[in-house]
Amino acid sequence: MISILMTPSFTKVRIMEAMGKELWYLLVRGVFSKKVSAMVNFYVHEEELGSAIRNGRDYAKVIGIRDFLLLEAIPLSCDGNFNPLEDAVGLSHNVYVGKEMVPYQPKAGQSSFIYPTGIVKSAENGLLELPGDIDHFVVSKPAISRHFTITVVLGNDHLEGIFFHLLGLIPRIDSFTITVKDYCRKKNKAELFISHTLTTKVAIVGFIRRNCADTLENGFVEMSFKTVAGTNCFTLDDHKVLTLKTTDEHLFKLVCASLKFHDIKESDHVHVPWIENKHWHYRPCKSLDRKEFIKFLLQEGFMPCKTFASWMEQLLQGTLIC
Repeated sequence: MISILMTPSFTKVRIMEAMGKELWYLLVRGVFSKKVSAMVNFYVHEEELGSAIRNGRDYAKVIGIRDFLLLEAIPLSCDGNFNPLEDAVGLSHNVYVGKEMVPYQPKAGQSSFIYPTGIVKSAENGLLELPGDIDHFVVSKPAISRHFTITVVLGNDHLEGIFFHLLGLIPRIDSFTITVKDYCRKKNKAELFISHTLTTKVAIVGFIRRNCADTLENGFVEMSFKTVAGTNCFTLDDHKVLTLKTTDEHLFKLVCASLKFHDIKESDHVHVPWIENKHWHYRPCKSLDRKEFIKFLLQEGFMPCKTFASWMEQLLQGTLIC
């Protein structure tokens, strides 16, 4: 674990509820070339974190940053004597960069950890901690339960590829559900939708690939894939942790072997840095807002689970009128 005292002191900064154009602080590892990178402070006026990240990344090119790797973020409101923009250079009307850059280069053989899209550590404590190689999986074998369980924790570099790879190993999928959490994180509100039109694994994978920003990369969305018999259940939660529960020992061994082949190490316990610290959930700028996404799901043949249960009951009773 590398600790760098880099982020500004927030003792005179009041963390406020984002209203209108919030001022977002982004701590970025800016990669200038294969041999040159630095920690850079960005400040962006935007309503949402996803939009702030997009604008910061776009204008980072002005100062020669080719890879914009987000490490921490927090919304700020300035009060008293502290104004972070006094020591920043404007790149546009709403994007600023701090004048000070701290050179940083991972040691030989050290992985450069980046949080999965949709999640980022909060900069509230002012101390940056860069985890090393955190990609790992943990297994548990049946004791009382009949299920083998595999929990997989991945950074941004491996999440998408491993997710689709594991999904491809599951022999069949009978049920595909999407849970949409509250985007403002103010209410413990979640709505569960189940598809009655995506009935094959090929169709399900195609849907997710076409809508990655709203599903796989969305920090407010969870997905679940099940078999009717309950033999397999594969989930991606809103913290981007993958979990497979299966009664199929062959599939269990196949997934374990596949993870090791992709250099994902087996561990004794689950360690998720972004859950264990204060963090932010966000949706990518190109994704739909919550209301639009739910409308889109309904148009794509998803039903609220309560509606789907009623629909199935009528179908089985022969009283459904199409």
